[in-house]
Amino acid sequence: MKCLTEDYKKADKEVLSAIARDPMENLHLSLLKWTLGVRKRTANIPIWGDSGRCPIGTQMIKLLVDFHNRLVLLDDANSTHIVRHAFIEQVNLGLEWYTSTKVLCDRFDRGATRILRKGSNYPTPNSKLIKSRVEDWFKAKWNQAKKSSSKLTFYNSVKMICPSNPMLNLKITRGLKLLHGYGRAPIN
Repeated sequence: MKCLTEDYKKADKEVLSAIARDPMENLHLSLLKWTLGVRKRTANIPIWGDSGRCPIGTQMIKLLVDFHNRLVLLDDANSTHIVRHAFIEQVNLGLEWYTSTKVLCDRFDRGATRILRKGSNYPTPNSKLIKSRVEDWFKAKWNQAKKSSSKLTFYNSVKMICPSNPMLNLKITRGLKLLHGYGRAPIN
């Protein structure tokens, strides 16, 4: 999600359209539109709002930061694993994934206490805090774009917040499995 590192300060609609152009988010939006039963050309802002979902990249951010932290721990432990040596080489080369992760952590972990272990070269950011702040940032951008869109005046009068839709978070229970043909029917 380059918009979190490069387009951070751009206008709300520009940021949201950059997020929607991401191939993974494009697939996510297609699935949400299909699930909600709307046309493919439906605006993305109401789709995010009605589903209560943030872009899929916000879920990946926590995984990325946790992966970075594990690599830092390998380096701190002076591990002989090839992964540690590859990490050091990538840091020295300034590869995009590392520099983008560093910018992301600096931007969204600001003010938090990072752990800099004794003898460590890198601080370990708080992945849960970063994910939470990215989601809050997205919701603020979503809300501003929703309010400023002339196409969404009716939607604005109906939808005030971005709550999660309970229908999209259903867990498959035994009753639903039997109803849809998953699993075996009870023997009487």
